[in-house]
Amino acid sequence: MLRILTLATGLLAGAAGSQYPAFTDQYAQRIGGAVQELSLIAENFDASARAEGLTRAEALARLTGSSDAFVQAHGGQLAQSFARLDRLSLQQARLTGGNPVSRLSVVATGADLALLSATSESFRPAVPLTLEGVLFGVIGYLLGSEGLRLLLRLVRRRSAKGLRSQ
Repeated sequence: MLRILTLATGLLAGAAGSQYPAFTDQYAQRIGGAVQELSLIAENFDASARAEGLTRAEALARLTGSSDAFVQAHGGQLAQSFARLDRLSLQQARLTGGNPVSRLSVVATGADLALLSATSESFRPAVPLTLEGVLFGVIGYLLGSEGLRLLLRLVRRRSAKGLRSQ
């Protein structure tokens, strides 16, 4: 029974792990769309600033330093959008230029939560037909089955200790 449970856990973890490459691909596509839209906003803003003889930083400073609360708030929102554009552009470069393991660290350490959430909501599992999918499937299987074995071994040791002390 224990072997069947271990095999089933390993297979489930392998199936889950095999989905990681498809998930990161969809996440990267969402980043691409966000970068494209934010870049358009930045280009339009920069063109308006240049028409007034200002740099982006100078134009933002003028907005955020305004005595008009609405203009000031809008300047702050634009500054946040430009910062997000920078973060997502860096993440996009790391995702497109990296290997499967480095993509794991990109998503695990610096994911944009709004994009990650949207990706999770629309993600549909895919059959792992790529080398990456198979590789992550095998890794998931090994982690799942070995993790269960380790957990069961710890439970047995604690149970054995408990029986000996009684």
